[in-house]
Amino acid sequence: MKKDAAQMGRGAAAHQRTEMRRAQLLEAMAAMMRKGTLPHTLSDLAKAAGMSTATSYRYFQSLDEVAQAYLVKVMTELRDFANSRPETGRELLHVVSRFWINVVMEHGAVLVQIRSRRGFFDRLHGKVASTVRGHEARKRALYGVLLEEGLPVSLQEDAAMLYNTMFDPRDILDLINLRGLDPDRVTDVLIQSFVGALKGWHRGMGDLHPAITAVK
Repeated sequence: MKKDAAQMGRGAAAHQRTEMRRAQLLEAMAAMMRKGTLPHTLSDLAKAAGMSTATSYRYFQSLDEVAQAYLVKVMTELRDFANSRPETGRELLHVVSRFWINVVMEHGAVLVQIRSRRGFFDRLHGKVASTVRGHEARKRALYGVLLEEGLPVSLQEDAAMLYNTMFDPRDILDLINLRGLDPDRVTDVLIQSFVGALKGWHRGMGDLHPAITAVK
């Protein structure tokens, strides 16, 4: 039993060390991107993190893996926040969107630089982890909005794609930094625009997604 306890202790220590090293590399990438620089190789990133290249390869095999891990971390925080909220429908969408804008204000410089070149549906159906986490974070709110607006729930993925497009970190930062809108106003404007776009999308796709009666 003592041997088992010792093995469990060593396993826990190894896991903690792994998480610490991974976090160290993620923070190094974020710090470089906030300064407007991008690491060209994993060796560059390892140097910035203060570790050897060999050590960095124990945790990530490429810069793309590091970027994806960073996105997964951010989107997991968003999902966990959304799951903790009691609101539903448009009210929940407002709360989740406002939280997302806070995330963008904190991580925006990094998020802008590591956005995927693949389309939303391609990433969602391909089960890209960060896209799936983001979808999980917004799915309940989008479902509620569809019901409140009398739109078919079969539009869920379409709604997620439209939301992803309209709440692009680049545009959020422009609205705040260049147009001078405060985060609350950005949230209100984008949600109103999103709901309008969702209705227009349904009109255009109506033969594929017949309307339903709104749930009161």
